[in-house]
Amino acid sequence: MTTTIQLKATLYWKLVFEYNNSDNSGQIVQSYTAKVYSESTRSTFSETVSRTTTDIMEKEGITSAADASWGPVSANVSASYEHSEEVNYMLEQTTKLTGEDVYKKETEETRSYTIGPGGKLNLYQQYLSGPGLNAAYNVFSTEPKRENERTEVIIDVVVEAVEFIRNIRVVYTDSPTEAPTDRIRELNGGNADVNADKKGNYVWLVPEYTRKYKDALTGLDFVQQDHKDDRYMDLAKGAGGSYRYLVPAYNTREKNKFTECTLLRSNHGISLSQVKNWGWSGMTLDINAGRGGDFLYVLWKTRYAY
Repeated sequence: MTTTIQLKATLYWKLVFEYNNSDNSGQIVQSYTAKVYSESTRSTFSETVSRTTTDIMEKEGITSAADASWGPVSANVSASYEHSEEVNYMLEQTTKLTGEDVYKKETEETRSYTIGPGGKLNLYQQYLSGPGLNAAYNVFSTEPKRENERTEVIIDVVVEAVEFIRNIRVVYTDSPTEAPTDRIRELNGGNADVNADKKGNYVWLVPEYTRKYKDALTGLDFVQQDHKDDRYMDLAKGAGGSYRYLVPAYNTREKNKFTECTLLRSNHGISLSQVKNWGWSGMTLDINAGRGGDFLYVLWKTRYAY
């Protein structure tokens, strides 16, 4: 589900330097070093996008979309805007799902001005301010009272309702050819059968999705115990030994919700720090603990639900 919204930014002038030469009978040369930068904060921009889209949906009576968390897919300003190239590059960095939350590019610009006898200098620099966006341009003016000038800049944003994982379903089959096509895959292309190399059923994990962020998973625990729990499906069905379950967690106060899962097989133990270095947010304990063979984990990625 995608739609397009508009956000507003403001282009304005700011007084950055002033010099009064009215008491001198000779001219003077003054230099000023200004910072020229583009800076954006993804979280602030994304929060504004989600809030604005939700408000629009509610005003239009689209109640089914009110419980969604909306994220930017792309954003741009018109090519007719004088700083469109710089702003669109900044927006490209801001709408990425990976990388640092804050993007910043900064340089310095030094300018010299000659002020005649008895003269005054007011130096203005052009700035941009928007939702999560700030820029100071290499554009200066000595015209008076420019601080009163304001120009509205329209940002067109393509947004989508973010899909979250609401549950991980356990599916049993009698053969590998019956494996669900939408099953969770193994990260490196290995066997996605949780019961691989063990006796018993073929066991697959299938994610179920929702656009209602309040229904989304916020945690996943692996539990191994000696007695059966009918609320959950045994990951070791037919293999004997202890019961093994994945227990979902739903913390309504936790805004980081599951968006992606994978299985990871390894011939050695894996740490959470390793998983995070690979771009994943969390992991279960070893699902195969105590029954030999591969180490097996469920990994997941999360996304903040604004």
